[in-house]
Parts: sequence; C-alpha cells; structure tokens
Amino acid sequence: MRIFIAVVAGAAMAITSYVAAQGVGPQVELVHQPCDTKTSARVFVSAKGVVSLNGIVTPIDALLPALQKLHIQEVCYSRENPQAFEPHPVALKALDAVTRLKLPIAFYWDAAFQERVHFKR
Repeated sequence: MRIFIAVVAGAAMAITSYVAAQGVGPQVELVHQPCDTKTSARVFVSAKGVVSLNGIVTPIDALLPALQKLHIQEVCYSRENPQAFEPHPVALKALDAVTRLKLPIAFYWDAAFQERVHFKR
C-alpha cells in the first residue's frame, strides 16, 4: 500500500507540475455537499501536521485503529491549505491509513467538510 501511495503522490506531483506549466487549472468543481456524520468519518490534517478524527486530535499512529472501530461507509478527508503544491508529510500518512480501510474517500476543500471536491472527467 505504501508503494501505491508513493506512486499516486508522485503522479499527482507530476500532473500538477504539467498542469502548472500548461497554465490550466485542475478539472474539479466544488459542490456544497456536507459530509454525512452518521455514515462517515471526518479526517482533517492541519498545515502543521496535526490530525483530527471527527474533530478530536488523534495521533497519526492511532488513526487507523480508531477508524477501524467506527462503523462507517465513507471517509471524508480534508487538509488545511489544499491548494498548496505539497501537503504536510503527515497528510500522506493519514491518506495511507484511510486507504487501508478500502472505503470510498470523499475529498473536501474546507475544514468544516461542507465543500466536496468533484473531479471532472
């Protein structure tokens, strides 16, 4: 799984570099669609690498076990300053933990989990 995350992160950085060089923005749109707190967990990573699970600060090593205890159908993920080129290294560790659940991941633009990112085809 770590290799997959590294490949995905590397590909994302290469695509971002290409997109920046071409002068075109990413093909996404923000849709007002709050994260469903009854069926989803909310994972947020601050710019300083502090991880919160459902609003409670959670050490990165405790994130996966805490997520596994929840009965959820989806993970809502957001990070502070999402437009930044490189996320904090802890953000990649948080995504690694989230992907291990093998559940759908909904990306959000904001810390309040109101603006969901929809990728255009």
